[in-house]
Amino acid sequence: FFHSIIMWLQPRSLVVGERVYVKDEDYAWLPAKVVATEDDRVLVRLDLPDDWFETTTLASASLPGGSSNKKLTRKQQQQLQTEERWIQLNDYKDRQLPLQNDAPTADMADLRFLHEAAILFQTKQRHLTQKPYTRVGDIVVAVNPCQWIPGLYDAEQQHFYAKNFVWQAEESSSNGISVSEKKEESIVSSVAATSEFTNTSSTPNSSVYERLGVEPHIYEVSASAYRGVLLEQENQTILVSGESGAGKTETVKIVLEHLATLEASSLSPGGGELAVKSNELVQKIIKSSPIFEAFGNAETLRNHNSSRFGKSTRLHFETLENGMLGLCGSTCQTYLLESNRVVSQAENERGFHIFYQFLAAPENIKVELLGEEWKGTTADDFRYLNQNETRDGKGSDSENWSKTLEALTVFDWKEGWLKTLVQALATMLRLGNIVFSPCEIQEQKAGGANGGCKASVDDLALAAQLLEIEPEELEQSMTRRFVEVAHE
Repeated sequence: FFHSIIMWLQPRSLVVGERVYVKDEDYAWLPAKVVATEDDRVLVRLDLPDDWFETTTLASASLPGGSSNKKLTRKQQQQLQTEERWIQLNDYKDRQLPLQNDAPTADMADLRFLHEAAILFQTKQRHLTQKPYTRVGDIVVAVNPCQWIPGLYDAEQQHFYAKNFVWQAEESSSNGISVSEKKEESIVSSVAATSEFTNTSSTPNSSVYERLGVEPHIYEVSASAYRGVLLEQENQTILVSGESGAGKTETVKIVLEHLATLEASSLSPGGGELAVKSNELVQKIIKSSPIFEAFGNAETLRNHNSSRFGKSTRLHFETLENGMLGLCGSTCQTYLLESNRVVSQAENERGFHIFYQFLAAPENIKVELLGEEWKGTTADDFRYLNQNETRDGKGSDSENWSKTLEALTVFDWKEGWLKTLVQALATMLRLGNIVFSPCEIQEQKAGGANGGCKASVDDLALAAQLLEIEPEELEQSMTRRFVEVAHE
């Protein structure tokens, strides 16, 4: 015989004084306390922290009273601070108000109540204490601090996460064991530590990470990936996703630098030639970022350094004589480049950084690469760049040009190669200045069916000079169309 036990889950009744979250059009969620309860509704009193209005941004531009400002007035703030609201339970999932947690934790998997409001308030509280990273199990959530936090990415932090997530060995432990034996012992201890990190069941507000004093960090993701290749001999994937301005570009650079230097953080000393080779390769991987940003990033309404393309980067490792993994190469695949941004941009946005950068280069560099006619040129001189008032940008184009030039030099783009590259960019800008207008009737007759328009002479000549062809040849290619008929 089979017996079934059916459990009916009754909605939990709220208790007066309980701390909950309630929906709000302007702030998404507001903390509150239960004042009274009825069958279908609950009376709550808003319970905002003292620093709420200084540390919280409105979720919508529509404010109470029809105001279009982005901040509440002092009177509105006071009213909101002590406001009481009747909340209809039918507006909430399972007729339950989200309950507040006692305190934020480093791992949201340890929260007693996990829901949208708890996630938002958890990340907010850590953000206010300059802790941009929060863990959700094996996932790391980042809130862009929009500033560099001192000490967050220094060498000490890199070594700390490499030691705890990969090597798990004390550098000072030396009792007559050879380097290779110490390394083998280090790998074994790393496996043991790995099981402690991944297989320990969490208890509320006391995860294994917290007991070991390991704060959430993007370095734990890169170190764990390296460990997976080293110990499990399996390919690893790190997915960085988020909205525009979330910090994806900077995160990828941080991860790449850490992965590229993890082998150097091991306990085994590297050989001379190998160390030099590794350093050169590491420098190329790190220095590639300014190039991708210059040619693929642009300033948008939400982000002054927004990637306008997708990118998949692969790091290739090889097993070294000491049993460690050494970086031996890297490949990068780009896709979905927003190429139409070259010729037009949305209001208050800019084109790709590289155009503004080389125009902001020192005048002697522009003259050396492009000629005297480029001396004194700015973004105002080119139709592709002067469509918006944001052509000056939020960053320093001249400083970024120096970084891009340095990165190009690492990849041997210098002298003749560099000149050819800059000439190609300049040619795009010159071509954008060419104006086409209809030909006169006499010119059309002289030109036949193909003589329907003509190009502005001066701009055409400047573009032809960069292409090192005759202006007439360029004009013909841009204003005449030749059709080849089959069998003729």
